[in-house]
Amino acid sequence: MKKKKALAALTAAVLIAFGGCLDEDDTDHTQPEPDAETTFNSDVQKSEDNSTVSSDAQPAAKAGSFMSLDDSGKLNITRSSVGSVPMGEDGTWTVFVYICGSDLESEYGCATSDISEMLDASTGSNVRFVIQTGGANEWQNEVVPASGICRYEISDGEMYTLDEQPDASMADAGTLADFISWGVENYPAAKMGLVLWNHGGGSISGVCFDEANDYDSLTLSELGSALSEASASMTDKFEFIGFDACLMATVETANTLAPYARYMYASEETEPGSGWDYTSIGNHLGENPYADGAELGQTVCDSFYDACVAIDDASGATLSVTDLSKIDDVIMSFNDYAKELYDTSQSGAVPSDVIRNIKNADNYGGNTKTEGYTNMVDLAGVISSGAGYSANSANALAAIDEAVIYKRNGSDHSDACGLSVFYPLSIEQGSAEFKVFGDVAVSPYYLSFVDRLVYSGNNGGSDAGYDNSAILDGWDGSGSSSGLEEYFDEQDYTSADGESQFIVFYDEPQLLDDGTYGFSLTDESLEYAAGVQALSLIHI
Repeated sequence: MKKKKALAALTAAVLIAFGGCLDEDDTDHTQPEPDAETTFNSDVQKSEDNSTVSSDAQPAAKAGSFMSLDDSGKLNITRSSVGSVPMGEDGTWTVFVYICGSDLESEYGCATSDISEMLDASTGSNVRFVIQTGGANEWQNEVVPASGICRYEISDGEMYTLDEQPDASMADAGTLADFISWGVENYPAAKMGLVLWNHGGGSISGVCFDEANDYDSLTLSELGSALSEASASMTDKFEFIGFDACLMATVETANTLAPYARYMYASEETEPGSGWDYTSIGNHLGENPYADGAELGQTVCDSFYDACVAIDDASGATLSVTDLSKIDDVIMSFNDYAKELYDTSQSGAVPSDVIRNIKNADNYGGNTKTEGYTNMVDLAGVISSGAGYSANSANALAAIDEAVIYKRNGSDHSDACGLSVFYPLSIEQGSAEFKVFGDVAVSPYYLSFVDRLVYSGNNGGSDAGYDNSAILDGWDGSGSSSGLEEYFDEQDYTSADGESQFIVFYDEPQLLDDGTYGFSLTDESLEYAAGVQALSLIHI
């Protein structure tokens, strides 16, 4: 049996923290207070769910992807899919929400607020949220404990306890796989969605930073492993997999999700802690239970943007819907583009105008010395930056336009294409960062290009003596260069002094004899300089 519990009222004010930034200072907006305390009769019970997988379908073997290069350098992609046999009655939806509370909940109550939004939705009896909670030292309500993993159903204003598990790290692939496997077995539907709720850090840092476990996170490789494990009990893909988290709308993320979902919902930029509007999501599905992932995605984007407008935080907003059936075209055309850049750099130094253009392209998550570097850059911006060296750039840009079927952008990112890609604006984690990228990179030529680029930056713009043939030789066919750990360990990926690793001073910045402040660059660095800015501080 499942006991229904009441969700206690939120604290008087919930401060908004940016979902992908572990910065405690990013909490300068206040979320509106809840209208009234939500209470339920604690002795109300609900019978177990009776949904079953179609008897005509058998769960597939673990799904996954295989990528390889042919002799001409073309990328081949083979994906083993979950299947396409619905797991529930037509007109039913289950949205699984994996809520790793972290400091967003323990300090600001953001998860409690979103659970309250789910309770406010008029879903009807055929639509439900099934949530798992964990990963926070404290929960800002009287229902969810911090001592373990708990699972609840929320449907049409009611919340029921489904299952309680011993505490475990929400950043562990096994924890996520267990939730998905349990969920689709017990609460399947004709259409199912999966939301990962928490901080996000892009392609390198991943998602779901567990406060109770040293802020460990799920990397994309671990996310793929969890989805592969859970897919063995599924006969149909998720209609969507989404990230109510920062910075996760990346081509590397889309590649990871492609065997397991039809659509990806995610943001290129940071999100405010208030995140998605779950009342609007639940209401839309309640009124339109036959909606597909494309239709629902528009509501997710629109309601998120409207919520950002309501808290005066819309200028930096981004959210996009990507059709994952079209992501292979994006990846293959991007590899063709990257190969031409790679070939160009093989015949000489990395073109300085490409680097300058990418430095000026739209990027996300701050990317300054003060804020740190996520190294996530708009995918279309990267491709446009090297268009003069690649006849395939137009095909790659067209493929992005086909795959990203809907998006909402604020004025700060009006041209954001809906997908970003890792690009080393500055390397702060050394070889560890490149080893992670090697595991998730979608193109060996792009990996080789940026590897050469960082080498050049650390050698005053010169790539003399550089040899990255090991990357192409080591591309192991699984879509990564995971066999190249020794290669990456031997490289020097630390950034040189200056805002960019490509800037090397001949004369360091200093106050000159004539009272001016100046510096000089090496000839090679001058080629890479995009501009100079000065800040004058006057003390009175």
